[in-house]
Amino acid sequence: MGGVRVEDDDAPDVQPEQRHEPVVPNNAQNSFMAQFYTGGEMAQADLLWISSKLYPTNSTVEVPSQPGQKYRITGSSNFQGYSDVVIYALKGDGKHPNG
Repeated sequence: MGGVRVEDDDAPDVQPEQRHEPVVPNNAQNSFMAQFYTGGEMAQADLLWISSKLYPTNSTVEVPSQPGQKYRITGSSNFQGYSDVVIYALKGDGKHPNG
């Protein structure tokens, strides 16, 4: 309500979907999901997630190897036309700890 999340007792609790797919750190050696500026670049992702399923941008993701940290999908590259994978850029989401 007004941009603030309101708990609804009548709404069912949504359980996270369990996926067993690789999540790797984003590094300076690749330019995937980077934004280039004069004088350098700014990484648009903390982690890269390789998945076989499509998810919308801004979805919340929990990574088992990063307990207590939530990530948000900030972008993706869909390679399903020839490789059956989608690579997602994940950025730490400290502003929305409860989804």
